Amino acid sequence: MITLADLRVRAMRALAGAALVVASALPAVAGGGGLPGLYTITDVDGKPVPAAAKLTIRFSEKASFEGFGGCNHFSGPYKFVGPITAQSVIMGPIRVTKKSCPEDVMSLEHALLRALGTAHTIERADDGAFVIADDKGKTTARLVFKAAD
Repeated sequence: MITLADLRVRAMRALAGAALVVASALPAVAGGGGLPGLYTITDVDGKPVPAAAKLTIRFSEKASFEGFGGCNHFSGPYKFVGPITAQSVIMGPIRVTKKSCPEDVMSLEHALLRALGTAHTIERADDGAFVIADDKGKTTARLVFKAAD
């Protein structure tokens, strides 16, 4: 005969096992698996970023990011959901300083901020860079990050 105490023990073991499976699928750090650090942004809207632009983004372990878009600084929260191989990402709301710069610099910065604001997934590319894409996976809303020196 199974007692109520036995049922409770079995239920607790089952819940502990389920929690272990869920925990192993989630990133190890707040915000997302192994991403925290400083990155150089090398691609925006499917186009290479000129090295002189020096676009950067830093992800913290506390689920926030900050960066430089060529003219202005930006920052905001981020959150990853799902397995590390292909996580869904939520970035924003994004805060931005309000300096004005030449039109070509502002155009690149606006494309970067639009790409970050519409980010939907993040994956590690074969070359080790992180690729962020919109919900359609289109190159027009994709950023490629490489660890900064």
